[in-house]
Amino acid sequence: MLDRARYYDGVMGRTIGHTMLVHHSLLNALFLGDLLDALERDGWSFIDAEEAYADPIFQRMPSILPAGESLLWALARENPALASGLRYPGEDEGYERQILDRLEPTDTADTP
Repeated sequence: MLDRARYYDGVMGRTIGHTMLVHHSLLNALFLGDLLDALERDGWSFIDAEEAYADPIFQRMPSILPAGESLLWALARENPALASGLRYPGEDEGYERQILDRLEPTDTADTP
């Protein structure tokens, strides 16, 4: 999530008051505090939705297909100068596998 926050913060070439969709699940509940702490350590600050949506970017309506990615991704996709650097789909194994493969395995000796 921290990686995706950094990625989407740079997509439009300026910082935007972002919104983050967090699905209701046990996994997200268990790690939400860790995520918020990591974002703060990375220099992010938290604002309410009203302040975030005051950014004019949230008034724009992208006209590209496929729809469903982030608003920032869709707007950047419309701009040829920005489109070439976009990942699609953003969270695809082709991007994430290399990062995960570099992580050292944890000791699972005590795991049943």
